[in-house]
Amino acid sequence: DLAYVFCADGAAPAIKSYSPELIVLPCYKTANMHDQQATSMAMQEVRPWLARLDCCVIGPGLGRDEGVLKGVADIMNAAEVRSTSTIVDADGLFLVAQNPELVEGRTDCVLTPNRRELERLAARLNVAAEAADVAAQVARKLGNVVVVAKGQRDVITDGTDVLVCDEPGAPKRCGGKLLRAIR
Repeated sequence: DLAYVFCADGAAPAIKSYSPELIVLPCYKTANMHDQQATSMAMQEVRPWLARLDCCVIGPGLGRDEGVLKGVADIMNAAEVRSTSTIVDADGLFLVAQNPELVEGRTDCVLTPNRRELERLAARLNVAAEAADVAAQVARKLGNVVVVAKGQRDVITDGTDVLVCDEPGAPKRCGGKLLRAIR
């Protein structure tokens, strides 16, 4: 299996050092990342690669620069990604909290929020963060996306079915990383 990593040029050497199996494609310049227009346009270099993907992971290492987030939002709206299974973790969840429509109705989309990220999503969707079924409510409000809410008890739900993992010693602290490995 091939893994493509699209990142800033400054991050490419470090990411490439993780594994020789990774195909690392720097698609924007770290020096230009605060230039929203330049970064958004540079992110379009990713588009030709999208048809090759079986799964798309968005978020880890993304950061919160507005230009990068705008470019990633454009990519998430691309038809190629809209028809590809997508896992959203870390700063990708920050983006989804700002723009829930990016994942609305995508039943092939998995969100992997920790407690704070789930609270942010819940607040954006007018769901009480302290509700016992907060993960299920968030999943339903987003059109039955899958939510893997990480915490003392991990909750996996599509808004209808709910699974709880509270096994001691379970590989819990790797949420999105575990999903990426399984996919």
